[in-house]
Amino acid sequence: MKKIIALSIFLLLMIAGCAGNDHQNTGTEPENASGERENEEQEEQIVLIENPEVIAENLEIPWSIEKLEDTIYLTERPGYIIRMENLNGKT
Repeated sequence: MKKIIALSIFLLLMIAGCAGNDHQNTGTEPENASGERENEEQEEQIVLIENPEVIAENLEIPWSIEKLEDTIYLTERPGYIIRMENLNGKT
């Protein structure tokens, strides 16, 4: 009898744990108390450049670009760091 009760409690906890959150993704963002849409992630702003200049080629999965004074650092996903200086007098 104890085994049946223990098994029943275990199954009940498993079902309750797997049920998760009742919040379904409806494609819209939830509203806060003032009726405004909440956005958990900041929206990325896309900026189009008319004539982009290629400053590095044959990169292996570019990951990040940082500029420090007149030096540009490019990181790649495998862990490589590329330092670029003196880009024809422009950076």
